[in-house]
Parts: sequence; structure tokens; C-alpha cells
Amino acid sequence: MLRDRWDPHANFVVDLINFAVWKENYRPEFRAQRAETLRRLVHGRSGAEFVRAVHDISYRHAADGVELPSVRLGLALMPAADGDEEVAQIVAGIYRDYLGSWKELYADVLKQRGLRLRPGLTLDDLADALSATNDGTTLRAMGDPDSGVVDHARGRSLMGTLALAVIHAFLEPDDDASGLTLEQAVAQRFGGGGRY
Repeated sequence: MLRDRWDPHANFVVDLINFAVWKENYRPEFRAQRAETLRRLVHGRSGAEFVRAVHDISYRHAADGVELPSVRLGLALMPAADGDEEVAQIVAGIYRDYLGSWKELYADVLKQRGLRLRPGLTLDDLADALSATNDGTTLRAMGDPDSGVVDHARGRSLMGTLALAVIHAFLEPDDDASGLTLEQAVAQRFGGGGRY
């Protein structure tokens, strides 16, 4: 209510949000761990190492997301963005920055590992699907810490399993691509054609 009457207050709120979600607030060890895991995603020698790297980065991302005030604030801001143009712009900016860096990684993984997206899917689709998966896992873990979606004892999270499912569904090897859209591939697996 005060924001309607007190412009400096609105400016303060926007600055506070921008500072709270600033990527420089991440812990230095998070960046070092992320860099090593990203190296394994792109350049790991085996498929098994790739799978382990997906699980590792997914666990760390989900576990840290539950704890980091910037992630918690970003998720809390989403409902507040409706009807507040400044907050909506901040949330959109968070996603642009966040997803931009991931899309660069995904493009590198595709190139280095000889993979392609199924027809009709884009890097934006892949980034959005994995981001939505991460947001959902993080919200579930925050809302019900005993749910097991983040398993600290095993260093695993549901995010890792879902990320592998999205990767498997969205990507094909360049040298053995079926050329089927996701819908066609699913329809073929379940025994039929038709319209989607």
C-alpha cells in the first residue's frame, strides 16, 4: 500500500530485490564446484560420467537453491510479479541471465557430445523445461523438507532424475537421429499414430 504513495520506498524495494538476487552473492565454492561439474558434462569421457555429472549438478543446484536467500526470494517474487511491472521486469531479468548461461552450456554439450534436439524443439525449450523442473524441485523441497526430493545422504535429488528424463526425451545422437518429433516418438512407443 505504501508503494502507491511513497516513490522512494518503491525504489528501495526494487534496489533491495536486485541486490538480493545478484549472482555475485553465490558462495565461491559453489562456483568452483559448478565449474568442475560443467567440465564433466561437456568433456566427460563416458556416458556414465555424464549421468553422474547431471546428478551431481542437479543435487547441488537443488540443495543450494533451498538454502540460498536469493533463490528463495526469486521464487517468492513470482506471484508478486503479477500486477507489479517493476517486480515482473526483475523476475524476467533473473531468468534471462540465469537461462542464458545455461543455454550456452547446453549448446556446448550438444556440440561436444554429437547430439541434436528433436525437430520442433529449441534450446529455449530445453532451458525452460530444465528450469521449471528445478524450480518445482526446489519449491517441493522447501515446502516439505522430509519429502526426499533432495536426498542429502546420497547426494541426489529428484531434479537429477527429471533432468535425465528431459535430456533423454529432447535429444538424439547426430549419427542415429530418428527425425521424429517428441510427440511422434512417444506415439510410436505407445503403438500408434494420429494427430497430436
